[in-house]
Amino acid sequence: MTLNGQYVEAETGVGSSPPSARVGDRVTVLYDPAGPDRIRLEGFWAGGNGVGVLFAFLGLVFLVAAAAIAAFSP
Repeated sequence: MTLNGQYVEAETGVGSSPPSARVGDRVTVLYDPAGPDRIRLEGFWAGGNGVGVLFAFLGLVFLVAAAAIAAFSP
């Protein structure tokens, strides 16, 4: 239910394995008041940020490896 009493049913577009919450758990849902069906769960890992952090870390690893190869190759 939104702040103005409107009931909304929506699904988040981001999932995880294992899930960030189990059926019956209380979660805080963040939504856009102009479009209450656009939602995300509160929390760093619940919003899909973990995937972004993982890809940023892997990119950094490949960047360092490429720089090391370029620096030491004849």
